[in-house]
Amino acid sequence: MPSIACEVTARRELAPEIVLVSVHAPAVARAAEPGQFVFIRVGPGDAADPFLRRPMSLAGIDASAGQIDLVIRAMGRGTRALAGTEPGRTWDVIGPLGRGYPRPAQGKSLLVGGGTGAASLMPLAQSIVGGSGPQTAQTRMLMLLGARSSPELWAPGLARERGLPALFATDDGTAGHPGLVTDLLRAEVRSGQIGTVYACGPVPMLRAVQEIAVGAGVPCYISLEQRMACGVGACRGCSWPRSGGSGSGRGYVRVCRDGPVFSAKEVLL
Repeated sequence: MPSIACEVTARRELAPEIVLVSVHAPAVARAAEPGQFVFIRVGPGDAADPFLRRPMSLAGIDASAGQIDLVIRAMGRGTRALAGTEPGRTWDVIGPLGRGYPRPAQGKSLLVGGGTGAASLMPLAQSIVGGSGPQTAQTRMLMLLGARSSPELWAPGLARERGLPALFATDDGTAGHPGLVTDLLRAEVRSGQIGTVYACGPVPMLRAVQEIAVGAGVPCYISLEQRMACGVGACRGCSWPRSGGSGSGRGYVRVCRDGPVFSAKEVLL
């Protein structure tokens, strides 16, 4: 897939070292589905440093405006360069890539996001709500959003802006439910009205989501976050162990090409 030069159109801080970047990328926005990602670097002039691209989940998809949104946590040299890009600069973009979220089964959907993992769930939530009013939206979908502490809890604010119903939790109890976001999941699943669970976030959170959802017999899909070198499955640097529970046997999946979204029964956490 060829790379595309795309202009950064807006940038704003959501939390310390976490920014929302909007990019004019009409071809990507028209083709993208919730759960897919793009492979990017600052460019074209700065494309050689750092050499490897960075995979970023799509946090917003607006096909009519030709815009995609990305949530970036500035952690290393590559992500700091991306997070610090000012409007008017250009990114070198490949995408959309990967396998996105399947459509929900009948019943209410729960979307569980931890940290920046919540970003990939935003377009899915919007597609499920589909422009319906607040009352109808709450019957279709609920986002459960977690962070370590209140300064890092950026996702509920973005959910409110987009009219998405959400509950939230912090590990240290400084905002929302005092405890793990999976506490909220466990309580919601007990209602017996849940059709599908989706999740993206740290592996310990995904492991707990897997246990709760699969144990309750609720279809569950998780999006894995993994470092990548090529983004198209050639280098196998993002390989992840398969559980064998899906009937396809042991072995490995490639997060970039076979995922990043998998059935919770498909991968070993």
